[in-house]
Amino acid sequence: MQITLALISDCHVAHSSWTETEKRLRALVDFFREQSVDLIVDLGDRIQEESSAKDVDLTRRFRAVLTEQGHKVVHLHGNHDIIFAPKGQLNQVLDKSGSYEAFTVNGYRVILLDSTDPHPAQISQEQLAWLGRQLDAGAGEPTILLSHHPLFPHDVSDHPYFSLHQEEAQVKDFQRLWEAVAKAEHICALFQGHLHILMQENYNGIPARVIPPLRDSVDTRFPQGGFTIASFKGCSFQERYYTLTAQGFKQVCTQALPSR
Repeated sequence: MQITLALISDCHVAHSSWTETEKRLRALVDFFREQSVDLIVDLGDRIQEESSAKDVDLTRRFRAVLTEQGHKVVHLHGNHDIIFAPKGQLNQVLDKSGSYEAFTVNGYRVILLDSTDPHPAQISQEQLAWLGRQLDAGAGEPTILLSHHPLFPHDVSDHPYFSLHQEEAQVKDFQRLWEAVAKAEHICALFQGHLHILMQENYNGIPARVIPPLRDSVDTRFPQGGFTIASFKGCSFQERYYTLTAQGFKQVCTQALPSR
């Protein structure tokens, strides 16, 4: 059982930067094809909010480029994506069945959480109940959890922004979420964005990763932004992190993790 994910986050594209971003996205899609990626995951904050009409238009353009070579592409909502644009309309543009979703790819259960439910950095009680049902229904299937906001506590004391806004740095009341997650023996990894840095942690025995942003990185390892490719075999996976350069993409680091 194997799957390869391409993980991107925090592009923050505006209409003024769309031409540059479009070229970068097309280069990424070509690279993902070369890497035989099974699923492209956009972890949110695709756009830098301007207005409802402009944000929906950019969202449509963003998805069109990622899907134009036939890749399966899924999306999460980031806090910037929903400031002006209604979620229901975004769900239609992004071909989402709902703001949080679960499906199976290559034998892996992929769960997309909505960490803007009902507000940024929150996951509703209704969604937590849904998550519990999904984990129960998928018992025995290797499962990958994805969220825009981090789902675990972490130190942001040296972060230029979140050190001053710690209440925005992770999902509030994350302990309630872990009551559901702790009962599941089949979760292989958590992947999140939002912080504009690379963070490699293990929380409650589960690999928990915050991936670098495509733009506006505050991590010196990714001066021009970056992205992640994670290749799973069973519940073990190898993660490869790339930074964007004028010449293309440069691999920064890699790590192989043992099975849980």
